Amino acid sequence: MQEPQQTSPFPQSQPVNPPPQNSNPFSTDGPGVFYYIAAISLINSILFIFNYGFYGSLAITTIVTYIAVSIAEGVNGGTTANFIINGVGFFINMIIAGVVAGFGYLSSKGHGWAYVIGMIAYTIDALIMIWLGDWIEVLVHLYALFLLWKGWSSLRKIKAEINRTETISPSVID
Repeated sequence: MQEPQQTSPFPQSQPVNPPPQNSNPFSTDGPGVFYYIAAISLINSILFIFNYGFYGSLAITTIVTYIAVSIAEGVNGGTTANFIINGVGFFINMIIAGVVAGFGYLSSKGHGWAYVIGMIAYTIDALIMIWLGDWIEVLVHLYALFLLWKGWSSLRKIKAEINRTETISPSVID
């Protein structure tokens, strides 16, 4: 026979500050945008070799790819030399995309400086797009910067709330 559970004479404790439901800004605006930028830049690096591409890429990876393709077309070394030159350009773009994805990873871990440095670098990239005269890419860059700003702002609000709640300790005796 099972014994009935006795209820405690003490009230059940509730968390002082329960976490807000469904609020994870790290998975939406900021880090996801960094990952998107890195992925699209790599995909465009491959597609650009075949004279295709779409918007959302980095200006620096576009320039690296263009330089590699131009050098490969100017070299009369055959397909092997072209493949190696384009491969070197793609490797450089992989490093650049890895740095951008690294900003996404670090910002998802709550490092505000990763947002700031990433936004500064992406702003410089947008200025390069202005210099190149690709206005649709400039608009894409501005929208991505807006999303990064929202992610950084959310992170700052969360950190401020955490600091505020850590300084307030509940009184044991009223």
